[in-house]
Amino acid sequence: MRKIAERPLSRALKIYQNLAIGFVIVACLILSGVIYLSISRVSIVIIPKPQLLKVSGNVKILPLPSQAGEISGAVYSATFSASERFPLSAEGGTAVEGNAHGEVSLINNTTQAQPLVQNTRVVAESGVIFRLEEYVTVPANGQLVAKVKADIVGIEGEIPPSKFIIPGLPKGLQDKIYAVSLTVMTGGVSYVRPLTGADLLHAKEVLSKKLLEQGITAGRSAIADTVTYDGLVSGITTTKEIWSAKEGETVGEISLELTEEINLVFYNVVDLANYAERELAAQVPAGFRVTVVNRGDLSTKFVEVKDGGSAAIVYVNLNGQAVLSEDAQVLSKDRFVGRAPHEVKTLLKASEAIESAELLFTPFWIKRVPTLEDHISIEIRDPNEAEVVLPE
Repeated sequence: MRKIAERPLSRALKIYQNLAIGFVIVACLILSGVIYLSISRVSIVIIPKPQLLKVSGNVKILPLPSQAGEISGAVYSATFSASERFPLSAEGGTAVEGNAHGEVSLINNTTQAQPLVQNTRVVAESGVIFRLEEYVTVPANGQLVAKVKADIVGIEGEIPPSKFIIPGLPKGLQDKIYAVSLTVMTGGVSYVRPLTGADLLHAKEVLSKKLLEQGITAGRSAIADTVTYDGLVSGITTTKEIWSAKEGETVGEISLELTEEINLVFYNVVDLANYAERELAAQVPAGFRVTVVNRGDLSTKFVEVKDGGSAAIVYVNLNGQAVLSEDAQVLSKDRFVGRAPHEVKTLLKASEAIESAELLFTPFWIKRVPTLEDHISIEIRDPNEAEVVLPE
């Protein structure tokens, strides 16, 4: 059989063949690009740096709030007085015997008031004799507190709580008019030493606390018919302060007579916290969101009484935290399109609001951020999660 000779392609056919091959290559490149664009994605994970938020300022508290900066509450103001003896601690002192003393409640269960002169004897169940330090009149069917001092010198006078008879009264009255003590008598043995500023401060703090407790009891009683308030802030002004000794004097005890003007502001804690939290939220910069409000750290301070005593101004302080939100300008996706990972991290690292970040690519071999913004996702994680460290 005779072999048929192959004839070379004509020039026109070669051109068409090359065009076809080129078309296939271009199509493959386009297809690859489309696939790349369709599957390439990046997730930018941000660990934000919490920013401290703080709101502070004055709030007006009154029974019927009517405008911004006011919340419901009640105000009570009164003056209270008391006096008390304070033995000095034994540390560094020299023991000296003296007359024990304290207070008794004189009780009158008759229908007639009973006057008792200074130095009237009251005898404890143990037989120790005490005497009233001042003239008193015990009201009918009532009682009052009086100061007493032991006749004897020494520790024998430091008796525990006891019942006392008044031997100077007729026998028939001694079971109806009598005295009781609720605390131990002190001062039978005292420790003499120089009086310090710390002694004076401690005594005033103790007595001032007692006056405040009296004020709170009276205040709650006075507003008992109104709303029940669980918040309280006080303002105290000392108007009289009389001491039995001065700093540096050598004594075994001191006495203090104290008079204080006490202003009490009752309010609802939730109402005040809600108000402060709204004010805190109003201060959040654009591109941030509140993540923590430290309601437990809400603090208040009395400022002044207003409107004739019916209202008061209270200083309020509340702290919180805010972190970047996804609409922050620093996280705008157009800043990242087409960039290499290190460029994106450099941009993010420049922000003081970002602690750290990382880029997670899909598929993993992708080396640049996609040019399509909808293929870029940004995740802001809780700052308490494990930190992602930005490389230097």
